[in-house]
Amino acid sequence: MSQLTNKVLMIRPACFFANPETALDNSFQSPDNQNSQIHTLAQNEFDEVVDALENAGISVCVVQDNKVPQTPDSLFPNNRLSFHGNGLAVAYPMKAENRRAERCLDVFPSLSKQGFFSLKHLLDYTEFEVQNLFLEGTGSMILDRKHKRVFAALSGRTDSIVIKQFCQDFGYESFLFEAGLQTQNNWHQIYHTNVMLSIGEDYALIALDAIKNQRQAGQISEQLKLYGKTLISISLDQMKNFCANILQLRNKQDDKIIVMSKTAYDHFLPAQKHLLEKESEIIYIDIPNIERASGGSVRCMLAEIF
Repeated sequence: MSQLTNKVLMIRPACFFANPETALDNSFQSPDNQNSQIHTLAQNEFDEVVDALENAGISVCVVQDNKVPQTPDSLFPNNRLSFHGNGLAVAYPMKAENRRAERCLDVFPSLSKQGFFSLKHLLDYTEFEVQNLFLEGTGSMILDRKHKRVFAALSGRTDSIVIKQFCQDFGYESFLFEAGLQTQNNWHQIYHTNVMLSIGEDYALIALDAIKNQRQAGQISEQLKLYGKTLISISLDQMKNFCANILQLRNKQDDKIIVMSKTAYDHFLPAQKHLLEKESEIIYIDIPNIERASGGSVRCMLAEIF
């Protein structure tokens, strides 16, 4: 299977706000972000992302969320679903109870009606929630689809048992590690792997200093190089500014596109931008309100459709 697609699913939020349930283990969220206009601001930023992608030649299936039940993080569909070609999709177990309510919005009719995806089989892992075991889609797992590899930072939202099930079902091999940030005397796990690692067709961008075991960090680097990726190492500060939360796509003309936020773009070094731009055009959008309130960025907003 190709690493890149030219189709994505996006959910337009109906009641966006800083989610107190996810803030418990997401150090990227800003708990003081209580702007009364945050929902409207987030909707405007969402629409700008859609416009930028469509102008770049990416096909976007936009599904409007419902106002009831309230689902503040519904604009991050890649945590609840992934798509794997031939009508196969996966539904994932999510840690925050109010995120599980996102399933009330059935996206499959819209995907089919708009010609993006016709569901034939759904692998449902949501029963793992009964065991308090979670795996939040391509937030938790970074997939090298071509080489059938999963890279994942273990956390309260990313459990090895569920990853093992995914690997058995898809014939993947997993590379698991611990990653986090040290602040004073506290160690904060990385809540989702996709804030510290991005794998494209020709690059792998990673915050190596976030990996707890540096010997393991070296082994992961070698594995990524072995798969033919140009390795781009980013700092912890760049990671905190969403430099790893980027996604490489192909447009309708088969050109490579890398989409990211303006925050991320502004924190890349010129040499790093040069490496990314060797194969791809960079598209960036300013989404500061979404980033601050939710602790997620552009990549989190995109569920790739294969």
